[in-house]
Amino acid sequence: MLEKIHMANSDDPAAATLAAVEDRREMFDVPSSVPLEGYPYEKIYMKNCENVIGYLPVPIGIVGPLMVDEVSRHVPFATTEGALISSINRGAKALSVSGGVETMIERVGISRAPILECKDLSTVREVLAWLAENEQTVREIFGKTTNHGKLIKYESHVVGTKIHLRLSVNSKDAMGMNMITIGSENITNHIANALFPERVEVATLSGNMCTDKKASAVNWILGRGFRGNAVATVKRDVLRKLLHCDVDDFVTLNHEKNFVGSSMANTVGGNNSHAANIVAAFYLATGQDIAQVGTSAMCLFNASKDKNGDLKLECMMPSMELATVGGGTSLSAQRGCLSITGAESSADLAKVVISSVMAGELSLLAAQCAGHLASAHANLGRAGPAQAHNATAASEGGAASSSSSDGGGAAAAAEMKMKADAMGASNKRRIHTAAAEANADANADADLSFNTPTLPVP
Repeated sequence: MLEKIHMANSDDPAAATLAAVEDRREMFDVPSSVPLEGYPYEKIYMKNCENVIGYLPVPIGIVGPLMVDEVSRHVPFATTEGALISSINRGAKALSVSGGVETMIERVGISRAPILECKDLSTVREVLAWLAENEQTVREIFGKTTNHGKLIKYESHVVGTKIHLRLSVNSKDAMGMNMITIGSENITNHIANALFPERVEVATLSGNMCTDKKASAVNWILGRGFRGNAVATVKRDVLRKLLHCDVDDFVTLNHEKNFVGSSMANTVGGNNSHAANIVAAFYLATGQDIAQVGTSAMCLFNASKDKNGDLKLECMMPSMELATVGGGTSLSAQRGCLSITGAESSADLAKVVISSVMAGELSLLAAQCAGHLASAHANLGRAGPAQAHNATAASEGGAASSSSSDGGGAAAAAEMKMKADAMGASNKRRIHTAAAEANADANADADLSFNTPTLPVP
């Protein structure tokens, strides 16, 4: 690597790694639009990235306050999707003025599933018997590789003469993939070399039953990392004033979209509208393994009408893989974003994730109920600074706000009336209702005593 060459001739790691990046940029004709200066390349060398040619600036926005278990949180998101953060923000507002989100987080453990290939079924039986009778020994073998992690459980799944051994570990505040991979190697080598030489081979350390970085039924059922549940109640008046829809319409749409539609599509863990949007933007901002959005964003979002006529929301996410130490969380910008959340542990961070997903789901479905989705993307996703100056919205995210100090409520009502004329009869009622509410509630935010300022777009 070029870094090694420069380090051999320099006592300054920062200068040596920067020189290597400069050489590589010249070698590959990297355009100047890819930033070079101002990044601590020496800190990522041999840790986070190889063949470095620069870094990528991604805008970071903030959402909040979002009340989570009676604690006020602010949440950073890194995204280039216009309207997404405004969407999550207005969902957070509706949740918070209604009392906030209550969560329950369970550590189910990060998992790895090596494959043991046995000579015959007789050997399979012997290996399974040994695993069943020597749980403490297996834990001790794993423990020799780490001072931090603890093996929680393991289970065996047999296919012919192959044993898929799924191990789960408590990795504390680290995400734990390196930890469990090294520990799994120690266990499987002991079985293959010390116990059953010439009868058992390690086919692979990762046989995909973990499952890592892919949506899967095994993660949906058994969980991975953290399993989270969140509940909240949105007052019907808040739903009507802030999100411009009613409880019955919301519940019906959620059923048709997130249950019937997702079943028709045969999704796994896809009973949601856009959980991956929220998880990806949060993971990018806070230094998580961004590829684990594939598993971490599996989500079931449910909505019902409670006995008081308010909107009850439930959210279940069985495999949130995240960390507050190690990996990308050690980088300065990502570390700073983590500090914004106020999370004291990886389990605490999981509370922030699932609550933010609930906020995003609430806002998007309300936007679709009210017919605001396309206009929000037009206002924020495609608008220049002048048009976007006073716009607040939800994303596929988004719904344009009807409150504005310069008469935006009336303008929004007029725009929605025009759109209603061009839409089918099934949507006309919702659009006209939203238009009437936009006129009547142009200053509804003041009534709710929970003002989130609309900031100018720079």
